[in-house]
Amino acid sequence: TTPESPAANGTLLVFPNPNNGVFELRFQNTGSGPVHIFIKDILGKTVYEITEPDNKTIRRSVDLSGLASGTYFVIAEQAGRLSKSKITVR
Repeated sequence: TTPESPAANGTLLVFPNPNNGVFELRFQNTGSGPVHIFIKDILGKTVYEITEPDNKTIRRSVDLSGLASGTYFVIAEQAGRLSKSKITVR
């Protein structure tokens, strides 16, 4: 599975995928302004949320190991533009 999802404002990478709830999130920002990153479960509930300032490269280790196994969606939003990736937590 390819963990990247190109968007007009950058590229979102999530690896490894699948994972045990601990993974690396990277967002290469080519726009300007803060980046809001959300992780949602299959029902649309936000389980993780951060806002990063106007950095060109965002690198973040994420630990969702306390959550149930399943499919989650990682969404990076900047100035109304979205970049999405789907992850599987085992």
